[in-house]
Amino acid sequence: MNAWNAGAIFLVAAFLSWRWVMVRRKRRHLPPGPAMALPILGHMHLLGPLPHRSMHKLSQTYGPILFLRLGSSPTVVLSSSSLAKQFLHDHDEAFAFRPGMEFGKLVFYNKGSALMQPDDRRWKVIRRLYVQEVLSPKSILSYKHVRDEEISLLLLEVRSKATAGENVVIRSLANRYIFSVMTCLLFSQRSLEGELSEFPSIFNVLSKLFAQPLIGDFVPYLRWLDPGGLRKKVIVQAGHMNALLQGILDQRLLLRRSSEASPADVLTVFLDSFGMPDNPDYDLVKASILEILTGSTDTTTAAVEWAMAELLCAPKSKLAKLQEEISAVVQTGQQVEESHFNSLPYLQAVVKETLRLHPPVPLLLPHLARDPIEIAGFSLPRNTRLFVNVWAIGRDASLWEAAHEFKPERFLVGGHASDVGLFGGQSYQLLLPFGRGRRGCPGSHLAVTMISLVIANLVHGFHWYPSCSSIPEDEVMGMSNMLAKPFSARPTIRY
Repeated sequence: MNAWNAGAIFLVAAFLSWRWVMVRRKRRHLPPGPAMALPILGHMHLLGPLPHRSMHKLSQTYGPILFLRLGSSPTVVLSSSSLAKQFLHDHDEAFAFRPGMEFGKLVFYNKGSALMQPDDRRWKVIRRLYVQEVLSPKSILSYKHVRDEEISLLLLEVRSKATAGENVVIRSLANRYIFSVMTCLLFSQRSLEGELSEFPSIFNVLSKLFAQPLIGDFVPYLRWLDPGGLRKKVIVQAGHMNALLQGILDQRLLLRRSSEASPADVLTVFLDSFGMPDNPDYDLVKASILEILTGSTDTTTAAVEWAMAELLCAPKSKLAKLQEEISAVVQTGQQVEESHFNSLPYLQAVVKETLRLHPPVPLLLPHLARDPIEIAGFSLPRNTRLFVNVWAIGRDASLWEAAHEFKPERFLVGGHASDVGLFGGQSYQLLLPFGRGRRGCPGSHLAVTMISLVIANLVHGFHWYPSCSSIPEDEVMGMSNMLAKPFSARPTIRY
């Protein structure tokens, strides 16, 4: 076939695809969106390496509710807080499902975790366990000593760097802290001990692979294709992760068969619930452990790094204001503790402002409407995927004054967003970094606690001199939205 014939066939296919999209949109009254969809790929060619930015750009043309066809999947993207409330709150049950995702099947033991589970009885059991036992306020409080001990170790490390006049890579520092806290909570071991020291490197590779779409997610009948060997790479890293988790599980099962008491940690809770000898589901146990690590490490690390970058590159008055607030509540040389948080409104405002401008997951994980639905004046077909662009909502100039500026003051008394909270309140739909409804993140309180604890102690104990004069614009997607280049700064001891 010569080039002319190939070009003609492509143009005919593109025209027929355009006509098909237009006819179906008219018949079904779909939301607005670009008409030209490529054969097989649909509108995937319109998405760049930062999909939240690409979708935001499209929404500026087509409006706050956008219809795309990603491969063979009908997809709706929301960039409006009022629409997000309508979909995630008013019609929560209709969009409570998750689409099948190849990464979930390969890494999370065939969608064994609550994150990837459909909205069925099994998911409800796992979710209830998360909310009532694993991540309940009582459980979070019971591990306060772990967070305090790890903060002490973190501060010793920074003090050593300050004495030596060396830079601190904020991402690495925060990641080590969060990994150690979470592995102590999950299976009573620090992440730097023994075989657990391999966790961060494997997790880092999986995070980078997660940002690259597997073709089977959008064109299921082509899942056998593996361009670039991406699927094979995911399988290899999933095997490494499984070997680590299986080793931890085997050690705990051996302990449970002995006369020794099992530690009071999350692994014990899961084994008590799903590891009974008569009908054990060890894949579910491993998937749940991995899910909690996945949901807590990269996301919380990203938030700490963005917050420190904004504070250190913003006008010095913001950092000074936070340091003054903390110094008025916490004694010189004392560690900031969680009991201080209620007396630190500016710290809370800094965390909110960071999550507004830089939500770790800028596009919430996709929801799925398994049945056709009439909503917001449109008719959506069955199996429509839903993405909520919380990055775009956080920068909506109709909702936020000086929307692109880092201004924690907006959340203080007298500010235009003083009634906006992360966990509830009348204006809850304006901030959605943890999602909402039955698919909202059950670990949001723990995440905010760890973010606040790290930031407060870093700014209370040290002066900081960043390696750049302004916050970098470049970002990169993995499991979370990170600065493209790790942010570093040189500390000096305040006290």
